Amino acid sequence: MIHPSEFTPATSALLIKLLSETFAQNQVAVVTGDAAAGRDFAALPRISDASALSPYRLTHLMMK
Repeated sequence: MIHPSEFTPATSALLIKLLSETFAQNQVAVVTGDAAAGRDFAALPRISDASALSPYRLTHLMMK
């Protein structure tokens, strides 16, 4: 599950398009919505600690 920022609707739309062309629905999901949706998403019991990474930390990890 991926929850992109609510401030990046074009990125969200692109993620949905590309991921739906690449993965089955039961393999990945893009969750859209505002900050409340993000909090609900992060509170799910099966979401790993990775959901707590800030965008800066995630970007740093992706650049390695």
